[in-house]
Amino acid sequence: MPLYPSFLAALYEPAWSDDEFFVHAKTQSIVLSLLLVAAVGVILWRTLSPLLALNLFLIITFGIFVFRAGYVQSELLFNTLNFATFVVMWRLFSVSSPRAGIVWGMCAGVLAALAQLTKASMLPLVGIFLIVYIGGAALEVRRAERRVALPWRLAWALALAVAFLVVLAPYITNSKRAYGQYFYNLNTSALIWYDDYPQASVALMRYGANGWPEGPPETRPGLLRYWREHSMGAIAARFAHGFRDMITSSYRTFWYMKYIVIYLAFIGLLAATRWNAFADMLRRNRARTAYLILYAAVYLAAIAFYEPISGTGTTRFLIAHIAPLLFACSAVFALAPFRQ
Repeated sequence: MPLYPSFLAALYEPAWSDDEFFVHAKTQSIVLSLLLVAAVGVILWRTLSPLLALNLFLIITFGIFVFRAGYVQSELLFNTLNFATFVVMWRLFSVSSPRAGIVWGMCAGVLAALAQLTKASMLPLVGIFLIVYIGGAALEVRRAERRVALPWRLAWALALAVAFLVVLAPYITNSKRAYGQYFYNLNTSALIWYDDYPQASVALMRYGANGWPEGPPETRPGLLRYWREHSMGAIAARFAHGFRDMITSSYRTFWYMKYIVIYLAFIGLLAATRWNAFADMLRRNRARTAYLILYAAVYLAAIAFYEPISGTGTTRFLIAHIAPLLFACSAVFALAPFRQ
């Protein structure tokens, strides 16, 4: 995807050797990482109480960013944009002003598009949000709640979708011309449907300039072909292997595992000791609850399924979703009566 390579291209000097460019790119990636983590800090400071914001800022900085800052890779840029998109979408669930809703919707669409241009992983999040947001508004009308909100909710969702597509338009129209799909991506359109990394690597030797292996379109990898050629047991085993790797890799690599356990355990403690208040909080935030459940279900399943193809395990995919998870937990801690 073009966004991070564009950052590297802006740094490039033709007189450099590859090794010189690599050293310079690592240095500038550290500078970029400092700017990105500062942006995360600003987002947290503006949306959470000082103590909750400071806790989460330190966890993200020293549990994720510090390990990735020196790498010439797109992960931290994507993680930051993905987190910013998540927070703006989260904010949209509580917006009441028509003008503010349009602005926040457009911001969410632009941020989601920039994240998509960094790594092709944002389509599920945009789809989940639109389904939950519009569906929640329709249910409110059915229950005779906030009837006037439905037209504005639709307008805000439309603003998000339009901004998302407008920013992506140059890229996706070129993808359609070159590969036959607006949202073509080698990993998610083709490689994910192979059984493992070696099989996908060998198959790549048969791929042409059109982004597909040689042969008629009906022989291309895809969901329907995968479904025909694999049993339910094989598919279940693939998911199970991916979920096991999430646990083992999270324990052995980065520092985020302990914080996930602590935050989720405290959520469980609140639910166990303040159940009436906790259940009331869930009822008052039905749309946000559905948003979180679908977000977790879709991305965890996708990461587990992709694990055999990754060649490096699930950790580098999971870290993009640590900050949104801990942010959602922190938002619960900030509510009455839990904040006491």
